[in-house]
Formats: sequence, structure tokens, C-alpha cells
Amino acid sequence: MVEYTLSTLLPNYTAAKAVIKFLDNKIVSDIFAISGQTHDYMQNSKNDDWTNPDEWIGERLNGKAQELARELWEDSEGVANPRYVLRSTLFAVRLGLLLQRREYSITEAGNKFINGDEEVIKTADSREGAQFILDKIRKHQPCDKENILEAWGTFTRDANARYIQQINIEPSLATRLDNLAQRGLIKQSRNSYSTTNEGNAYLQSIGKYRNVEKDKILEQVGKLRDSLNDKLLANIRGIEQENFKYFIVDLLQRMGYENVDVTGYSGGVGVDVTAKKMEGPTEINYAVEVNLQKDDIPEGSIDQFAGAMGRKNKADVGLFITTSKFSDGAKKAAKTLREESRKIITLIDGDGLIELIREHNIGIEKETIELYDIDSAYFQQQFKEEAETQTQQLQQMQQP
Repeated sequence: MVEYTLSTLLPNYTAAKAVIKFLDNKIVSDIFAISGQTHDYMQNSKNDDWTNPDEWIGERLNGKAQELARELWEDSEGVANPRYVLRSTLFAVRLGLLLQRREYSITEAGNKFINGDEEVIKTADSREGAQFILDKIRKHQPCDKENILEAWGTFTRDANARYIQQINIEPSLATRLDNLAQRGLIKQSRNSYSTTNEGNAYLQSIGKYRNVEKDKILEQVGKLRDSLNDKLLANIRGIEQENFKYFIVDLLQRMGYENVDVTGYSGGVGVDVTAKKMEGPTEINYAVEVNLQKDDIPEGSIDQFAGAMGRKNKADVGLFITTSKFSDGAKKAAKTLREESRKIITLIDGDGLIELIREHNIGIEKETIELYDIDSAYFQQQFKEEAETQTQQLQQMQQP
């Protein structure tokens, strides 16, 4: 039976390896001081940006904590953010990768983990529930995050999770999904997940899904899904820009938006569609930019759209929908607007648009095929155990 550790937040294994290596012979209280000082700062400040340690280490830490945080950041070559050092530390101690006394020391298992030993990593995945999540996604892919969350909540309760309480269910799942995605075992399309070829191979290596016939079917289904997605995107790109607006109107209406209207033809970046939607008791005004092109959306387009939202429409939220992708600059611009100007612009690229079309059955027809797995253990053990129990009872009754 698996002995679960189930840390509240699972670290990125690349960062965890760097932290474990760094902590060898470091004094425990010095390391805890890093987390203590960052926690104190968070209690007294609304600034929650911890993405660039080069900027905040000198400002928010002092003394030995500052020295060690800078050393960790530099030694790990920017892999291990000192803000999350305690996450990796607790993970390593609970799994026996680090020995904690007055100082930390790396165990044999810890050295193997650092060197990428497959068995040690699989043990960590098993004890932290990552294998369960990967298995769940494979069985039901594409698997909606809400379905994973429900299963994860049940799993943690059944496993008698020591550290994960009800309020930690969602963040504990989020860190595990991030972990699996960073290792290339799963991929995300908006709010749903599916396993990659690497993820499928991983499950096979631990004894999951050795049904060769089923694997071949699922592989073909995956290829067919990718092919259909490409064809669907090609059909969408074949729509003229002016007609594409009305296609988006249909999509938004099916998604529950109201008062969805096309504005005047903009001829460029601007507000093409307006809509409203109730979020609880609050009515939210949306401005929508729709874009048919193959080139990545640049940063400037996001800034122009943000300006158009405020000038004419006074929208609360913006939706920028494109059949292409967003450049890194465009994503950063949307993030900056959200954090600094409190202006929310949701970016929906071609993959995200396909996901919404599939979810709301626009221009497609779904066919469901059921596949079954045989629970051999049921036939081999269930009745055997009952028979053995009855035999023992009869023998006891026959004894003088």
C-alpha cells in the first residue's frame, strides 16, 4: 500500500533538485528565516509580485536570509526562486531526500533524485498523488479541470491527507498540474488536459495501460482529434472578417452572454463586438476584438485594444479572440494591464477558440465510443478471498 505524503503544494522537480543540492550542510534555522521574512513582508504589503528575485531579494530580505536567498538564486542559475524554498524543502524532507537536524544533509535517495533516477522520481510521484492525476487525465481525456478537481478532492480524503485540507484542494491540484506540464507529461488546452506521448509512456512504465489494443485505439483517436482541429481551424480562417464577427456573436450567445452586438466595421484593432454577462448580482460589460490572421498577435495590438475599450465602450472586461497565437510580448502586455491598471483582457488564441467550439457544439457533431477495461484482479481475488473466508469458518465449526 502506498504511503502518501501529499504535500500541500508540490514543487517543480527541476527547482526541487536545485534546492536539495543547495541545502546540503546549510543550517535549518537560516533557511526558515527566508520563508519567515517573505511571509512577514506579505503580511504588511499588497505587492505580490515575486517573479524576479533580482528585484526583491535586496528590498524584502535582510541579514543571513538575504545572503542565502541570493546565493540560491545565483547557484541555481535562475531555476529556484527563493520565495518558494520552503515548498521544495518540506517536500524533500517528507520524502526522505533530505535529512533535517541542525543542518540539512542529502540522503542517498536525495542524490538519486538530483541525478534523475527514474525509480525515485516515480516514488515521489506516487506518494504525492501525481500518478493518480496523470492516470485520471488519461482515462477521461480531454479531461476538464473541474472533473480532475472533484476526483482529487475524493482522493485526498480517501488517502487521509495530512497536510491538504479542504481549502488547499485547488492550489494543491494546480501545483501538480504545473509539475506534470513542465515535465511534458500533460498538455493543456484552455480548461482541459490530455496526456502527451511521454505521459502515456510513463503510465505504461508503471504498469498502467498495458492494453496494447486500447492504446492503439486511443493513439488513433488522438491523431484524429488533432486532424479535425486543424480542419476546423482552416474552416474558420476561411470565413471573411466581417462574417467572422457574427460567428463570434453566435459563440458568445451560446456561452451565455447577452445583448451581443456587432459594432461598426473597425478595419483594424478595435472593439468589434460588445456583450453583457451577469456574474452573480453584477452585470459585466465586455468589449471583444476578433482577429482572423495567421501571424502572431504583437504587443502593440493589445495596447491598442485596451485603449479602444476605454475610449468608446467603457468596458469592464476585454476579450481578444484570434485564430492565430499571441506573442510573448502580447501575453506580457495583458498581464501588465491586469496588474498595474486593473484592466482585464482575456486572450483566446486559435487552440482556445477550437476548445470553445467543441465545448458548445458549434458546427460539429459529437460521436461517443465507449471503451472498457477488464478488472482482472476482481475475477482473480474477489471470490477467492470469500471462498477462503468461508473455508476457515467451516474448519473452525468442525473443530471439537
